[in-house]
Amino acid sequence: MSDYKIVDNFLPTEDFKAIQNIFLTKDGEFPWYFIESVSGLSDDTDCYFEHHFYDMCTVHSNWFEAIKTFILPRMDMMSLIRCKANLFPQTKELHRYKMHTDQDTPHKGAVYSLNTCNGFTVLEDGTEIKSVANRMLFFDSSELHGSTSCTDANRRVNFNFNFL
Repeated sequence: MSDYKIVDNFLPTEDFKAIQNIFLTKDGEFPWYFIESVSGLSDDTDCYFEHHFYDMCTVHSNWFEAIKTFILPRMDMMSLIRCKANLFPQTKELHRYKMHTDQDTPHKGAVYSLNTCNGFTVLEDGTEIKSVANRMLFFDSSELHGSTSCTDANRRVNFNFNFL
């Protein structure tokens, strides 16, 4: 069994609603960037959208302030390595994306779900963690893991954290 921890209702309701309002509103200004391959492999035909907030000790987005204000203070970490948002569009059939590691060196990872849908995160041993709004999954993201699309919502949106 993989070593992981789930924290439901990770943020207080008012903070969670603020995060949803910033990143999920239909008329919002938040920019998403098209990525042709979920796994980064040439034979992967599934696409998704992402937004990099922080990587390699550098803030890459003005939107990082919301993450820094609402989420990071609640995480037990010494140092942030990377933080990004993922948006997986709805598919007619559930797609399981290829297993991967975020980095080869040992570190911690977390996936924070912004919406509830039938998508999930798959851990190395096959454990499936459902996407539930305001849920934080903590795990070792230097171990194999994967994600899925969803079929019951117009998108699956989460934040991905790598940290020490």
